[in-house]
Amino acid sequence: MLKAAFLDVGQGDTTVVWNPHTREAVVIDCIDPVAVWDLLAHHKVDRVRAVVVTHLHMDHFAGLVTFLEDSPDRGIDCDGVFFGWWGMDTRRSARLRNDADGHSQVGDDSPTTADKRRRSQLRRLSDWVRKPSNRERYRAPQRLTELSVEGMEIEFLHPLEADIGDLLLSGRLNNLSVVVRLSSGGGARLLLTGDLEPYGWRTLRQNASDLTADVLKFPHHGAWKDITTETNPADILEPVGPKVVIISVGTEGSKYDHPNGHVLDALAARTDITTLCTQATSKCCQDPMRCKPRVRAILSGPSASNRAATCTVGCPCASSVVLALDLEPAIVRPDRATHRQIVNECFPSARCNAHEDCISGGPRRRSRPR
Repeated sequence: MLKAAFLDVGQGDTTVVWNPHTREAVVIDCIDPVAVWDLLAHHKVDRVRAVVVTHLHMDHFAGLVTFLEDSPDRGIDCDGVFFGWWGMDTRRSARLRNDADGHSQVGDDSPTTADKRRRSQLRRLSDWVRKPSNRERYRAPQRLTELSVEGMEIEFLHPLEADIGDLLLSGRLNNLSVVVRLSSGGGARLLLTGDLEPYGWRTLRQNASDLTADVLKFPHHGAWKDITTETNPADILEPVGPKVVIISVGTEGSKYDHPNGHVLDALAARTDITTLCTQATSKCCQDPMRCKPRVRAILSGPSASNRAATCTVGCPCASSVVLALDLEPAIVRPDRATHRQIVNECFPSARCNAHEDCISGGPRRRSRPR
């Protein structure tokens, strides 16, 4: 059995998947190293076999070097770091620094300050990679297929080398997001999609005949649109067929229209899917920050399974989500009653399907070929 945690890090991504028996983990994206260290310490995980950065936007890699440099002092060994430098040395690099909605920075910095901060972090990452003691630890993400972790199968799905040039021409670094599928020994599958946008998703579908997964981290914080037209979320939900969908989004995602309303509507219509958002946005209520004290009080209730570290910025909803992956995915945190209480009490007009009348029956089991 594996466990997976989608950490409440505000407007960004940090996911940890680990084997409780071998105490080995894989970290996918890292903007809050303290949140990762706290999780690993709580579950007595002392070896990170791989840190994977889906793409070099700040809301996915801002905490990477700190995590790599300081983990040994916390008794954690990190074997390797996997990411691509794609687009960093092209004339289009300035265009690739931010995506169209401008969310790819961290915090409320001005565009100039945000660009300086990102350049500084990229230089810091480059300096880390060039150190002789680290050179062998940096690997291209395609080499994830060589990684052997007991009880965990790792499939690298995107981007293929032959498509990188075309994906760069799309002008969106998001379209080069590393996509991986992790499978437990029991067969449950988890599909992690970074910030992939429709153009990149179509490329992925052309190359991968099977994208089925029990758990889907919805790409791009629940944003699913291109420059001129909205794309049907069924383009993702149908080929994947998930039982659980996680949206890693921050309350400040409201200003970027994350998650998109049509994504939430599509998920709300699927009563066979349980949807969990790490934080609340204006799609949940007009002013989610007014609900923050009550939500945090519910999350820190008497049930130990609810005591998840929550980001100090923004208003949590499901907050940090923990799943057990065996034959089927099981939601460990938050428990169903807690999540139902949060939504019904604090966000009764939320556009997801987490209300009592929608989730009381739980997700229906569906069979599909493996």
